[in-house]
Amino acid sequence: MSNLTKRDAMENSSSNCEACDGEIIAVLLDQDEYSSNVGSVAVVSDQQLCLLRHDRHELIHYRSEFFAMADCVAIEYQDKMVYYRMVIAVAFLLAAAISVFMLVIGPTRISSDSTPLLFAAIMFLTIGVRFITSTHRHVIYFEMPDEVLKWRSPAIDFKYKAEAARAVREFAKRRGILREAEK
Repeated sequence: MSNLTKRDAMENSSSNCEACDGEIIAVLLDQDEYSSNVGSVAVVSDQQLCLLRHDRHELIHYRSEFFAMADCVAIEYQDKMVYYRMVIAVAFLLAAAISVFMLVIGPTRISSDSTPLLFAAIMFLTIGVRFITSTHRHVIYFEMPDEVLKWRSPAIDFKYKAEAARAVREFAKRRGILREAEK
């Protein structure tokens, strides 16, 4: 194994999750997301779950661990709000408003001195709008006999991960193990 490069090891380990037995229901994490989502479920098939576990002995610091889907007692889906993103969005929008206010009460025409302030206002507004439009995330809990496995989407990828979350919910509903979260 000493002849393997880090990239070769990542490709070999990454392909293990997608080699789940059975028909793949949903790929919750892309291969490039594995290293930043250690501890999360990566792939769900009708026979297995693939979980990424931390492993300090591996070259890539994670390993794939498989759980039998037959052992899954319940699957719970939640649509959660990410409140810290709303606070950050409000802060950026407030900074944009202050920048625009300083431009308005400043010189009557925009000069070269006010150009950085104008760029700052545009930047604050853009970042604030981006944060305010991505405040939800999918969270799925897989209840196993000994532990609860978890997957959560990044808030910024809510709409891109919606199809995978929907597929897992429909699968759980067909098997009769879907547990809806209380609101």
